[in-house]
Amino acid sequence: MQSIITMSPDYAQNCPLSVELNKMTIMEIKECIRQMCLESPERFKDITKPFNVSDLGCSSGHNSIMVYKTIIE
Repeated sequence: MQSIITMSPDYAQNCPLSVELNKMTIMEIKECIRQMCLESPERFKDITKPFNVSDLGCSSGHNSIMVYKTIIE
């Protein structure tokens, strides 16, 4: 018998530290993306080339949405 282990459904609501840490890193992420665009502008002009982002976390990803939103914008 195979079983799947998942995080509790209320994980995202009970992890305010993760949210606060994400908020603290937003400016750093923006600066990294800005630097990438300055160093390789041609890479980001062609919208047909994918830009991959991964969340290697252990839950539903709720706390990562703010980070993804920043990267996409």
